[in-house]
Amino acid sequence: MKVQSFQNDQEIGKYDQSLEDLSQKVPLTGEELKKKAPINIGSFSQVDLVIGSQEEIGISSIQSIYQHVIENNKFFTLEIMDGAGESGIIFLKQSLEKLKSDFDPVTSKEEIFIREHQGFRILEKQLKEMSQIHLEFILAKRFLVKVRSENLSKEELTRLVHLLPTWD
Repeated sequence: MKVQSFQNDQEIGKYDQSLEDLSQKVPLTGEELKKKAPINIGSFSQVDLVIGSQEEIGISSIQSIYQHVIENNKFFTLEIMDGAGESGIIFLKQSLEKLKSDFDPVTSKEEIFIREHQGFRILEKQLKEMSQIHLEFILAKRFLVKVRSENLSKEELTRLVHLLPTWD
């Protein structure tokens, strides 16, 4: 599956101007968002689901933890935040700003990249000492998605992200 999102800076710029419509929409409820987190993704099963993980800041969200069915030391967290509504749009705009420019800053503990990958822009952060990878992207031009992995290669995590359903 090809993840449907922003393909380039120009598309982000056009979308940035039309965010007012999204700010007027009613965010999905936690129960509606829960349906967007599959029970199984590849060889990973959902072991925990928290509805309203960002509720204290006014954002409709869920956080789901997945663990490999055989290799128990491999897991990832999928966080989905609805960009609709007054609060959600603020976080969506912040993510859009991060995704607008390419940069490759490297520190001693982490590497951060903004890349285009199979038709969408993604923020990738690799924490060297902890074998963690964090991804952040906007899906269906509405949902801010954050994926944090433990003991997974970038290739494994990328395959899992592409197994996510489209959320039109």
